[in-house]
Amino acid sequence: MWKPTPEQVRLLDKRDRIEAIPISSDAEWVDAFGQVESVLNRAKGKGISPRKTRGASVPPLSSGEVIVNGYKLFFYRTKRQMSIKRLSAASGVNAQKIHNLEQVKIKISAGPGCFKSGTTAELYQLEKVLGCAGELEFGNANDFLATYIMYYKVNHKKKSRPETTRLLDFSADTKAVIFDFGGTLTKSSSPTSTWERMWLAVGYKIEDAGHLHRQFIAGNITHQQWCDLTCKRLREHGFTKETMKDIISGVQPVAGLAEALSALHKQGTSLHIVSGSVREIILAILGDSWELFHEIKANEFIYDSGGTIQEIRGHQFDFEGKAKFISRVIEERRCSPLEVLFIGNSLNDSWASRSGARTLCVNPTHVDYSDTKIWTDYIREMVDLREILPFARRVS
Repeated sequence: MWKPTPEQVRLLDKRDRIEAIPISSDAEWVDAFGQVESVLNRAKGKGISPRKTRGASVPPLSSGEVIVNGYKLFFYRTKRQMSIKRLSAASGVNAQKIHNLEQVKIKISAGPGCFKSGTTAELYQLEKVLGCAGELEFGNANDFLATYIMYYKVNHKKKSRPETTRLLDFSADTKAVIFDFGGTLTKSSSPTSTWERMWLAVGYKIEDAGHLHRQFIAGNITHQQWCDLTCKRLREHGFTKETMKDIISGVQPVAGLAEALSALHKQGTSLHIVSGSVREIILAILGDSWELFHEIKANEFIYDSGGTIQEIRGHQFDFEGKAKFISRVIEERRCSPLEVLFIGNSLNDSWASRSGARTLCVNPTHVDYSDTKIWTDYIREMVDLREILPFARRVS
């Protein structure tokens, strides 16, 4: 191979049992083709016809078992809008086998034990059809990325829905707007979440953060227990205020943030944030605009006198709790659900619709923004936050 990366060498060795020989000069190419010619000549002498391919790699012939990451298999299959039946027909892998591979044992600790195994040939065919070479076999650093876990949690047992749903045919008065934070009021340019970046910043791996995330999703620990265990692990690795400053420096507000919030406030709309992020980050990004908010509900970091993290105070309104928070705002503002607009972008915002409030999806991340049972409206590519203003008008 011409100057292969270490990742390519590792992939070929681990998955396909092929040793990649690096080539970095023309002279080495000449020598390499000489070796190929020699092998072909020997094959012809023995009456063996070389195997032919159509520009694709030859699939591995070994029938050895490999562990398949069910989270990723489900993610890549559904993101490509492929049914199990269609994937089976395209890959040649039995449909029941694909179904079994997608059954993740969520209550088992993060590790190979929560996934099923298949053959290397099956793995190759699935990755080939889904266009995700090297991603499905367990053992990658991103095996337990929060994106894959949450996508599985929200969508795996989701029932089919009608292709069309009746949309609102009138303009509702917007008395309150409730925002998610990450990816909604900030730019989203990294597949890793803010929390994952905190773990990475002090030397942990993605799977370390993913283990506790999975325990919470499985119902084995409460939200506060998740926060307590996270605090303990971050403190053990010396997470400090300075570490948080580095995290904050990598978070950028969406364009038009201050102008959009000012316009909403001036028209008499009550502003709120409910987020799984950290209050410290939210206040830093909002700047002076934080004063426009009636309430900001987020997790809080408490530091000791030396600046090292000492406590994480969680809140009960993340994930499924977002619907409860919205319902509370509806009650406090003494308005109807349709007079409240929730704005989010990601998987953990999908529960907001259960409150009955209107929902607006902006810059969707791994969510079906066209699902009108969850999202009333959407902005597929929001460049400036002022684009939300037509959806949040006061009409009375």
